[in-house]
Amino acid sequence: AKEMFPLVDRPILLEILKECVESGIEEVFIVLSPNKMNVKSFFERDFSLEQRLEKDGRLEFLKPYFDVIGKLKSIEFGIQEVARGSGDALFPAEKWTNGEPFAVLFGDDLNYTPKGARPAIGQCIDVYEKTGKLVVGCQRVPVEDIPKYGICLVGNQISDNSYEMGGLIEKPTIQEAPSNIAALARYIVTPDIYDVLRRTPIDKRGELTLADSMDIIAREKGAAICNFKSDRYDTGDKLGYLKAQIAYAMQDERLSQNVESFIMKLARDIAFKEYIKKQIESDLSPEDNNISQK
Repeated sequence: AKEMFPLVDRPILLEILKECVESGIEEVFIVLSPNKMNVKSFFERDFSLEQRLEKDGRLEFLKPYFDVIGKLKSIEFGIQEVARGSGDALFPAEKWTNGEPFAVLFGDDLNYTPKGARPAIGQCIDVYEKTGKLVVGCQRVPVEDIPKYGICLVGNQISDNSYEMGGLIEKPTIQEAPSNIAALARYIVTPDIYDVLRRTPIDKRGELTLADSMDIIAREKGAAICNFKSDRYDTGDKLGYLKAQIAYAMQDERLSQNVESFIMKLARDIAFKEYIKKQIESDLSPEDNNISQK
């Protein structure tokens, strides 16, 4: 399961739960597909392992785990039997949410904020408390990346980091997009989401998407954008995953100095190769340069 890919010394999922804990969330419901049931075993205590680590004086290896899990009142699980889209994935949690607003976080999106700063989902919670409306966590994306995301129709400013949202278009073309403000896997959802999901049309791929349902709510009742401040990493993407590894390693006091030295060495090697390449090209005649390119 990609949610369990290692992020330096812990699974990605644990870092997402840490974001929840640091935002004041105490109860969590994790929706899994049938082939990811092994994720549950990570949350089951292994007393023999704990005893062995204690005997060897290595209990600090479990600190990241207990710093998060120990602060949650409950963790429950549900199964999405068939992958029918991000909106359909909410139904296993319907009874658990019990008619209350709730946060939605996707398992392959990381948001790093410096120690002591309000996490991304916490910033979304703050906007919900001001507006009482569905909140879509967003950031600006490069224009060329617009077709990868749900793109927001931005309305009036509410506060420094929040705006009214008039609608949400799932993966538009660059020409169709009303902005480059993208919905990025952090939401505070109002209880009416389930009624709206049940009347949301299935998309062209045969999926029920959360973005389409949020668009309906925004157009009918209004919604809010939270332009959250964080360094975001899409760990479902190879380059995003590599960037996250480097960024989180740089925050680890045990690793940061060695990682920085390694990065500096890479930078010097790349700069030297580029310098040599330019020297060779400048020394070649136009005819020889053409031959070398061939």
